[in-house]
Amino acid sequence: MDVDGTDETEEDLLAALASAVRDWHAEIADTLSAMTGQRFDEGSVEAMHLELDAELERKGYGHL
Repeated sequence: MDVDGTDETEEDLLAALASAVRDWHAEIADTLSAMTGQRFDEGSVEAMHLELDAELERKGYGHL
């Protein structure tokens, strides 16, 4: 996913970036599973999402 900043507000860009990070979490889990032979399931991906959500909340962007 590419994030194009043309005519976007800072909040729009941050929302797009957060969405891209959520997508990358699944890709990271798949890559690590393939590389290590260890299974990173939906629970692992969800844990990464929760960490991102917690950080966004701490920064005042919990609605993203």
